[in-house]
Amino acid sequence: MRKTWNFEVKGHSIKVVNSWLHGIKLYVDGDFRDHDRSLFAFGGEVLLSANLGEINRHAARNRFLVERQN
Repeated sequence: MRKTWNFEVKGHSIKVVNSWLHGIKLYVDGDFRDHDRSLFAFGGEVLLSANLGEINRHAARNRFLVERQN
C-alpha cells in the first residue's frame, strides 16, 4: 500500500511517500532529500529531516519533523 502527503513549509513544496516495500521518502521542491526503511516508528523518533536553509540561502536554517502514524 502506498500513501502520499503533500504540503508546504515556508514556501517549499514538501512531498512524503510511504510504501510498505520501499519505506518512507521525503522530497523537497521535487528533489529527493531523505528516506527511512524502518518497519516501526516509536514516539518522538525522527524518521525524516531536511535542512531548508540548504535550499534557500536567505531563509533561516529550519528543520521539520515528519512522524509515521500507525
